[in-house]
Amino acid sequence: MTAHNARARRRWLFFQKFSFYFKAAVVAVAGVAMLAGYVRLRIERVSLAYQMSENLLMERTLAEQVATAELRYNTVFSSARLIEAAKRRGFREPGRDDFIYDGEGI
Repeated sequence: MTAHNARARRRWLFFQKFSFYFKAAVVAVAGVAMLAGYVRLRIERVSLAYQMSENLLMERTLAEQVATAELRYNTVFSSARLIEAAKRRGFREPGRDDFIYDGEGI
């Protein structure tokens, strides 16, 4: 083996080692990136589950508020209650002679 061939062989072995370490580093970086992505997805899943539970609680609260508001509205504006309040204040149902027409709208 000549000196030139020995030098060429050492150089070739160096690049072989370098390519092995380079490939190993790429695989390691890819593995770390995949692991970080998996952890991020798990954290997002927990965060979304928490937000969903908050939204469900808010939905129930708003449904109760809507039901309460509808009950109050129906209580306040019920026709029997309005008629009773009008009679207490002295109002009466209008008769035929209670309407005055000015003739312009007819």
